[in-house]
Amino acid sequence: MFFYRYNGFNVFINFNYITFGKKLLSRFLLFCLDIQLRKDHYFYTTAVVFFNR
Repeated sequence: MFFYRYNGFNVFINFNYITFGKKLLSRFLLFCLDIQLRKDHYFYTTAVVFFNR
């Protein structure tokens, strides 16, 4: 378990859900960024590299 304080709230995070949430977040971001692919091609590729490392 990982523990930290956020805006006065105590939050517990299971490390197993961090990698799952990272994959889920990456797919969501890739979906959103795919809409703006032609405008933000550089940021799109940067996000792909970041979430796939």
